[in-house]
Amino acid sequence: MAHQGNIQFRVFGISDTGVVRAQNQDSFIIADLSTGAVLSDFSARRFASGEKKVIHQTLGTEGSLLAVADGMGGAAAGDIASYLGLDTLVTELNRIISNGKWAHLPITDLLKMCVEKSNLRLWEESQMNIDYRGMGTTLTSALVLNDNIYLGQVGDSRAYLLRGRQFEQITKDQSAVQMLIDLGRLTKEQAAVAPNRNIILQALGVEPSIQVAMTRISLRNGDCILLCSDGLSNKINDEEMRDILLMQELDAACRDMVELANLRGGEDNITVVVAKFEGEGLENPIEDEPIWRTVEILSIFFPGEGRRGMQTSKLPRIKTPEPEEEKK
Repeated sequence: MAHQGNIQFRVFGISDTGVVRAQNQDSFIIADLSTGAVLSDFSARRFASGEKKVIHQTLGTEGSLLAVADGMGGAAAGDIASYLGLDTLVTELNRIISNGKWAHLPITDLLKMCVEKSNLRLWEESQMNIDYRGMGTTLTSALVLNDNIYLGQVGDSRAYLLRGRQFEQITKDQSAVQMLIDLGRLTKEQAAVAPNRNIILQALGVEPSIQVAMTRISLRNGDCILLCSDGLSNKINDEEMRDILLMQELDAACRDMVELANLRGGEDNITVVVAKFEGEGLENPIEDEPIWRTVEILSIFFPGEGRRGMQTSKLPRIKTPEPEEEKK
């Protein structure tokens, strides 16, 4: 149950094309679901206007949404996929709120349903327009309501949580290398430099149905959540992200992480959204309590037999991942 009292949060997001690519196919959105207002966003299809500043908000009764999407499908469609995926998600959530369904169905079911509708819209667009065939996007969304964050994830864009000095990756990549880690065939260190680390096992828009991984986080006073595309997480490790967040204000931390990713090659688009939550409506963290005691895994992605891999490269080819470890 939420404590009586307000919950305030500060949030900042930034997206960068990187050093190598000519086009940014990432998108992000920060929306106030109580008013229906988009507080900040980026898409190559709809550039955000005005100077980028840290947003200060009181969490409304209907909550807020933070989301990151990493488009795939070549220059013709990757940016469209990430934009449409987020636009549809926010539109569907606002429709549910205006129809009064928020109070009658579980929040996790509603978020899952909205992500599925985003997937179906992209699939239908790709079937109607030959130029969009093969387009898709990752999606990691964070719905903040009362003293909880509900994560809905498809693909390998990530969500992390900082609490005190603890910093944990909450989502699990739906990728070929993560599957090999789970099977004990790769270590996390080996996966970080594996040549096939850009192959994901599902994305919005590629098939008419998806599996949405759902997680609930019980927020504590001072918690900080970070969402990012793999253009960031492939270049900066967990400890570096944590240290930058601890040393800098939100906007400076995001810019420093983007700059570091670019200094290390910047081969991919880079997107990061960070929010910090405080106020009387949140319990204080318990000393030495592990983050995972306040995290509930509600549903997981389970790769089916024969599921195809999808590369998030500029001109992807869809193929079955065959890492060197499996050939031996």
